[in-house]
Amino acid sequence: MVDVDYGCDIDSSLEVDPLTGDFKIVEGLDNAAQAVKNRLETKLDELLILGYENYGNQSFEEQGNTDIDTAIGHIEIYTRDASLEEPLVKDLININISFENNSIHGELLIKLTNGEIIPTSFDINEEE
Repeated sequence: MVDVDYGCDIDSSLEVDPLTGDFKIVEGLDNAAQAVKNRLETKLDELLILGYENYGNQSFEEQGNTDIDTAIGHIEIYTRDASLEEPLVKDLININISFENNSIHGELLIKLTNGEIIPTSFDINEEE
């Protein structure tokens, strides 16, 4: 496998380190998983005004769809498309979509460009 620097970012939990007062950071493979999760939990083109074209996930359109089998099929396609837009992702190995209380939950197994395989998940909740 090729050694890849996955960088670091602020942890999406936004927890603060009690010793330093700084936001906790995420790095390495955890940062790669968080990058995919962030993309999948963002509506497609929601960040367009910030210059991020084609960033996000179209799965939000399936909220409220009463045909669960069709919705899951669409979400799998949208999730695959969005995941493959992430520069570190080579392939989506496995995807499992479920619904609970008007929320969408996805469990993924992703193959990165260097061949490493990592799990990640995402949640899309109905807006209040």
